[in-house]
Amino acid sequence: MKRPDLPSGFDGWQVVDATPQETSSGIFCCGPCSVESIKNGLVYMKYDTPFIFAEVNSDKVYWQRQDDGSFKIVYVEEKAIGTLVVTKAIGSNMREDITYLYKHPEGSDAERKAVETAAAHGSKPNVYANRGSAEDVAMQVEAQDAVMGQDLNVSVMLTNQSSSRRTVKLHLYLSVTYYTGVTGTIFKETKKEVVLAPGASDRVTMPVAYKEYRPHLVDQGAMLLNVSGHVKESGQVLAKQHTFRLRTPDLSLTVNACCRSMRGGPGVKARG
Repeated sequence: MKRPDLPSGFDGWQVVDATPQETSSGIFCCGPCSVESIKNGLVYMKYDTPFIFAEVNSDKVYWQRQDDGSFKIVYVEEKAIGTLVVTKAIGSNMREDITYLYKHPEGSDAERKAVETAAAHGSKPNVYANRGSAEDVAMQVEAQDAVMGQDLNVSVMLTNQSSSRRTVKLHLYLSVTYYTGVTGTIFKETKKEVVLAPGASDRVTMPVAYKEYRPHLVDQGAMLLNVSGHVKESGQVLAKQHTFRLRTPDLSLTVNACCRSMRGGPGVKARG
């Protein structure tokens, strides 16, 4: 659509959300918002660009409360949000990847500039000036294709990227989560200390039995793993949130004909 209310260059595709999550100028609505303004972090363009930008191209920032009551950034996930934006393809039921319309390639200079531009016009314009110490221990949560009703293993891979030994104290705790993001009580946790030689990796696992998570299951069978810890030698703080779903078991149905008047063969099998 045309946007005569905006400067030149912002015509074309616009975002409109028919189910807004918050009010816009006192009214429950969202958009129209130029996709071009989202891509480049121009959050001062109307309408609702800051909210939509945060949905598809923001960083996930972990803060830690200090002894004096202030907060400090301890970890920033720059690739956690907006990893894939898709729509239904024209003329088929295939999905079409339109991520490139909403954001520059992840990790590129243009993508970082868009995020920093948006942050500069946000409520915390100096957020990037408060980053913590060097990060030489990498942490990755390994996803698992777990089936509901079976035991599962949650694992975290730690890698020492420095030339010195690193001692990592890690805390893993697991809870269920609703589709709204609201979490239930923690029902499983473990604490471990891992010593990593220079350049070495180690895996920390937390087995979870079906009987442990069964009483806590909610719709969609979604789980939230929180991981926190710190590196003894460098003071680096580790933080990670990982959401995953338990897959429902495969279901096989066999329908047998019970009388001769039924059409078709002796039986119809369906698998879902």
